[in-house]
Amino acid sequence: MPNYRHKKFDLNVARRPLIDLVIKKELLARSSQLEEEDASSQCSSIYNAPQPKRRRFNSAICDSSESASSSNSVPNSISSEKMRDICKYHGNMVRKFPKKERTPKDQDRRNKNTIACRTSRRVKKLEHLFVEEQYKDFKVQHLKVVEQSMRAQAYFKQLSEMIKLEQPKSSLPAKVGTNKNFSIDYLINGIKEQQC
Repeated sequence: MPNYRHKKFDLNVARRPLIDLVIKKELLARSSQLEEEDASSQCSSIYNAPQPKRRRFNSAICDSSESASSSNSVPNSISSEKMRDICKYHGNMVRKFPKKERTPKDQDRRNKNTIACRTSRRVKKLEHLFVEEQYKDFKVQHLKVVEQSMRAQAYFKQLSEMIKLEQPKSSLPAKVGTNKNFSIDYLINGIKEQQC
């Protein structure tokens, strides 16, 4: 397995387009010229061109062939105005790609899609807010019901305690045989009444 090479690092990988190489060369040349000539231009010495990534290969032959092919195919055809435009920095242009030309029909379709997305997002936000409001209302109602039930339980306990305090005073002699079941007492009393 030491000879295994991932397809990403293969020699047959498509090279960067020639345009990218031309732009890099021009940027490097332009930035070095500007550092020497003028520090007050739009592409001043503050701008540093990004270093290209270095590819790691086992043999030096690949590196030399790559550099030879890139140096042979680099025409100096980019004007200085375009280079100034490339060197301009705007915060929102960090990952700016060339604008794609679309037909009016495609543009209308895209506009409709963006409007539909925005409206659906707004509808979802409104639904979310509605659910939140409903939750708050239900929570308030639930708390009212819980408070009412707790008050009813406290009232019931207080009434039952008052009844327990009043019953022993009034009915002490009559409570001698109250250990029997209610149905048995009822049956016994019913039988006694029938016998009399």
